[in-house]
Amino acid sequence: MSYNSKSGRGYGGIRHARNVQARRSAHAKAIDSQLKAPKAKNVDQWLSAPNRFDLPTVDTNKPKKRIKSCRVSDEEYFRNPRDFDRLVNKDDVSDDLKNKEAYAEILKTLENAKIPYSIGGEKGIYVLIDDMNRADKIIEKYYAILKRTS
Repeated sequence: MSYNSKSGRGYGGIRHARNVQARRSAHAKAIDSQLKAPKAKNVDQWLSAPNRFDLPTVDTNKPKKRIKSCRVSDEEYFRNPRDFDRLVNKDDVSDDLKNKEAYAEILKTLENAKIPYSIGGEKGIYVLIDDMNRADKIIEKYYAILKRTS
């Protein structure tokens, strides 16, 4: 389905609709985003009543991509525990807020680096032996915080 305007504006019609959407009040946009409206047949139809129609790429929310976690299931960890080595000892993590933030940053860093990890019960964070050197290098500044504050 093409979302050109009847007046022949082509992509300019979408651009114009985006400008109109940008000028709408925050209240109008908030209400519009909460309601599911029928899709407009063309830009002109949406321009005639932006609160009654949705126009893809103008006033519809883009679906968020699901990010697959790198956390390994407990089943997989316990099935092959010899493939893993402890990266962070849970005993190094006290209830200190700074420690909790550093621990969260370690998990986030492992996710960003796409390094599979397991949280081995109460004992700590485990990574695959093959990824140990790389994981150790990328988390060293956070681990230093854990060691200093524990």
